Amino acid sequence: MKLELKDKDGKTVCEVGDSTKLSALNLEKNEAHIHVVDVDPQKTMLEFTDVSRVKKFELTDKEYDSRKDTFRNWAKNNLKGHYKKKEQEREKKLEKEKQAEEKEKSVADSMKVGSRCQLGSGTEFPRRGEVMYVGELQGKTGTWIGVKLDEPFGKNDGSVGGKKYFDCMPKCGVFTKPSAVEIGDFPEEDMFDEL
Repeated sequence: MKLELKDKDGKTVCEVGDSTKLSALNLEKNEAHIHVVDVDPQKTMLEFTDVSRVKKFELTDKEYDSRKDTFRNWAKNNLKGHYKKKEQEREKKLEKEKQAEEKEKSVADSMKVGSRCQLGSGTEFPRRGEVMYVGELQGKTGTWIGVKLDEPFGKNDGSVGGKKYFDCMPKCGVFTKPSAVEIGDFPEEDMFDEL
């Protein structure tokens, strides 16, 4: 990086270095400005415009609630009516999510690895397969069902986020919520039967 002193017309007066004394240049106030020039060939303008490359600071609701000097605490104390309503809505939403997850878990408890199943019952193109995994996924909340599909209409090979949960061919694995899986006597489909 180098610094250049430019006059009000944008012409370079001098290059500013460690030994440069700006007071010795006899410039009037607001007559000049310092211009920064990035001379590193490895840098690109994308470093400054692509915000996806910037690491974000994030807190969970639990971590944020544990802090004392936050806007949420201030709002609880000073905006009682408005905030109380928002807090009640948030608690209702959390309670509904908890109930839905308990329901999903009870459905998952009745499923066994190796059972035949069908996804998308009642749709035009239901997909059949075999339950290969029942449990939690790393980085995801709740209970999930891993299904090895008979035909390659899936999304993965039995792995999510680099962790392998079961083995199957590429595009034959799918993870879904228990309520989307119907257990029953669904014989394996042969894609050559239609020919």
